[in-house]
Amino acid sequence: MSEAGQDWARRGAAADEDPALRAFAAGGALLLWDAESRVFGYANAPGEALLGGKAAQAILPSPTRQRLALLASGLASPAGIRMERLRLTPSFAA
Repeated sequence: MSEAGQDWARRGAAADEDPALRAFAAGGALLLWDAESRVFGYANAPGEALLGGKAAQAILPSPTRQRLALLASGLASPAGIRMERLRLTPSFAA
């Protein structure tokens, strides 16, 4: 695994164990990605299932990438967790 891959794995494991986030994600998909990337950096088991076991190949649709760019550029509060509902189409993982 590359150094970048190890970093995503570490971040994903930390997010999976975060008590505040765990209350929101209970049994749901946890997907992490870089603000400048079109692909996922980490997906937990439910996230992998959502993506058909192909998180490494999944590409976010343009409207979703635009929304995430806004959140990453400061729309999201750095002081806490913000739940954001994203609209994904059935073919977003294609």
